[in-house]
Amino acid sequence: MSTEPVAYIVDDDSAVRDALCMLLESVSIRSTAFTSAAELLRSGVLQLYRTLTPREQQVFQEITAGKTNRMVADELGISVRTAEFHRARVMRKMQAHNLADLTLARVTIQDRMTSEGSPARPA
Repeated sequence: MSTEPVAYIVDDDSAVRDALCMLLESVSIRSTAFTSAAELLRSGVLQLYRTLTPREQQVFQEITAGKTNRMVADELGISVRTAEFHRARVMRKMQAHNLADLTLARVTIQDRMTSEGSPARPA
């Protein structure tokens, strides 16, 4: 993980966003611009999702589809304990406190990927 500072700019005026990004770049500060706070939040969830391993992404898909640990284990050919372990890591990495948070993250990711022209289902 990089320790380089990053500035997040939220403004609906593209000229203001561009000017601030150029200013920050001139002093070697990386910046990312967004048109709204909602876009910034969606971006954060997608970045968290991208930190998941391929197996954790599979588990994420299964548990947010409403499957139990036993069902996930059977589907992926792993033990129930391993499914529980992956589920706990997914919850921690996605910063979710409960299954509702995780399901909301999935909906947000699907919305974001659809708007970017990627397949609707995060994979």
